[in-house]
Amino acid sequence: MSYDGRISACCGDFELVLEMGNLEENRILEIWNNRKYKELRKKLVQKKGEETKCRGCVNLYDYDPTIKLKLRETAKIINSELRSIKRMR
Repeated sequence: MSYDGRISACCGDFELVLEMGNLEENRILEIWNNRKYKELRKKLVQKKGEETKCRGCVNLYDYDPTIKLKLRETAKIINSELRSIKRMR
C-alpha cells in the first residue's frame, strides 16, 4: 500500500505497476475481489504469470495458502484506521 492509499498486488512494486485500486475509493476486500485482481490471480494460479507484469520476478510462483486469512485480518485493521482518520477530519 502506498502513502496515498493505492494498493499494489505486490509488496515489491514500488512504482505501482500492478496497482489494483485505492483505499480512498474502495474497501480493501472490494479491491481484492475486483476484476483486475481476480484476473491476475487466475493467471498466477494457472501458471501463466509470464503473461502478466509479474514476469521475471524471482517470487513469481511462491504461494502462501494463508494469504486470504492474513488479508482479512489486515483489512479489518486498515478499515478501522481509515474510519478513525475520517472521524478526525
